[in-house]
Amino acid sequence: MRGNAYTYFQPADLTEFPAEYAVTLQSKSLFVTYYQGGCSPSSAAYEKVIRLCAAFGARCYSWPGSFEEAEKRFADVSSLLADKEKTLRAYEQYFLSEISILLEPVDADCEGRRRRRPLIEAWRRFCVKEKAVYATLNFFEASDVTIRADCWFPAQDEAKLRVVLAEQSARSHASAFLLLHPPTSSPSPPTFFRLPPFLEPFQQLVDTYGVPRYKEANPAVFACVFFPFLFGVMYGDVGHGFLLVLIAAALFYVKANNRVLRMKGELIDMLLEGRHMILLLGLFATYAGVIYNDVLSLGIDLFGTRWQVSSPTFEEGEVAFPAASSASRPATFHEREGEKLEPMAEGFPYPVGFDPAWKGAVNELLMFNSFKMKFSVI
Repeated sequence: MRGNAYTYFQPADLTEFPAEYAVTLQSKSLFVTYYQGGCSPSSAAYEKVIRLCAAFGARCYSWPGSFEEAEKRFADVSSLLADKEKTLRAYEQYFLSEISILLEPVDADCEGRRRRRPLIEAWRRFCVKEKAVYATLNFFEASDVTIRADCWFPAQDEAKLRVVLAEQSARSHASAFLLLHPPTSSPSPPTFFRLPPFLEPFQQLVDTYGVPRYKEANPAVFACVFFPFLFGVMYGDVGHGFLLVLIAAALFYVKANNRVLRMKGELIDMLLEGRHMILLLGLFATYAGVIYNDVLSLGIDLFGTRWQVSSPTFEEGEVAFPAASSASRPATFHEREGEKLEPMAEGFPYPVGFDPAWKGAVNELLMFNSFKMKFSVI
């Protein structure tokens, strides 16, 4: 900017603010610019300063004309800050007192038992109950003096429903009764399966693919067997399956000892509901791992291999290489890198599962994939 001008910068002091507020504030600087021409709008220097301040987002304040005016403005600002600080402290005290009231335990009725809970928790439960009541009432068709709702229920629960309606009518001094209508073809009745806890996770798995229609067979009865079996075929490993069995045992222990209240969360609830499925997955994975002779991806030689290294004789100067795999090769031996194996002349086959000699064989993958495919078909 041409002309005589003087600018002085002073960083804003944040130490006067409380520590909890100072960390959230941005560092700013105060500056004052002296130039020729004064604050007249016709001054070229004034216009340039205003444009620069607007471009950088700076806030402009009028400069006091005298020392007395500056002192008066400082006193007004200090008084305003003191009033706001007093208001803020008063609001904080009010806020803390309200929080202490809401967190103070009060007597609450929970399923016929008196318990002491924070007041805000009692309010929350009241709101949840009221919301549930009105959400249920929205399913009813209201008239002048009655409300009516159509619903499906299992036929074997009719007697229980009538007993509940009679008890509630006597308790609430209102008349409630059940009217039966003959079922029609449209709309179709909903699907309902009365399941034990064992089948619930398998039913949820089946429902992800589709819900059976009314009076159709429930595929979850079959899924509780073939799904863990196929899991074991794909992920057969004694170590892997044993870990799943341990996890299932821990979930059964938590459920049996009523420690569910201490462990909350959607993931914990899902694991507790699927503890039977996890147990079956572990058992079938362990069974398939025994068949594959696979423990943490390692073959275990428990009964001694039934294969031996062949010892062909070579003439001087010849080098032995593993033969390439071909359909014409005899199927009574398989190859490891750098050596050939052949079955022993005497002895019985490996008692349980695969012979450990298959681990590391050149055709190991082909053999195991073919076996798993046939195993899953069975």
